[in-house]
Amino acid sequence: MDEPELQRRILAARAERRDAILNIVQTIGIMGTLVLTIVLAVWNHHAQVAEQIAAARRASSEELVASRRESGDVMLKFDEKLYSGASGRVMRALDDQGNLDRVDMSGSILDDAIGDFLDKYELLAAAYRNGLIDEDMGDDAFSYELEKGLQDRKIRDYIAAAESQESDLYEGVLELAQAWGINFPPIAPAAKKKGKAPGAE
Repeated sequence: MDEPELQRRILAARAERRDAILNIVQTIGIMGTLVLTIVLAVWNHHAQVAEQIAAARRASSEELVASRRESGDVMLKFDEKLYSGASGRVMRALDDQGNLDRVDMSGSILDDAIGDFLDKYELLAAAYRNGLIDEDMGDDAFSYELEKGLQDRKIRDYIAAAESQESDLYEGVLELAQAWGINFPPIAPAAKKKGKAPGAE
């Protein structure tokens, strides 16, 4: 083999080795770029998920605050209604004495006051059932007087007499009592009479 041929082969081998090294470097570069792309994509996905969770929590917190504010507004209106008119006398007697034994009302005036009290609690039950009043806030604000009312014999007798005319007349009041865990003596059914319920005109 002459010298020029030997040099040509040496140069060819060097070129092949250089090309192989270059191919390896390029492959490593491509793989590194691919790995980096995957890592960045995963990190970006996690960052997006974290941001979505944080945004959902913020929105949920804002909705809860708005819901509680709305519930508070509705409760204030009901509080004003319950403590106004004839029902207000019943509410104050239940607050002060725990019953209607010493209330300065009797006959149809007392019947009207008890009817007003129960009618307003029926409206309150409808608002509670439709989610306009927060469960815990409603319980805290209105359960005491309802519990004392349902433990009072005069109010239970009124409900019994009213239900003898219309069986589901105060169903909402009793459902509300159940939802709030209020215990009271059973309401004995009154004998059905022809005519109107107490306090009806």
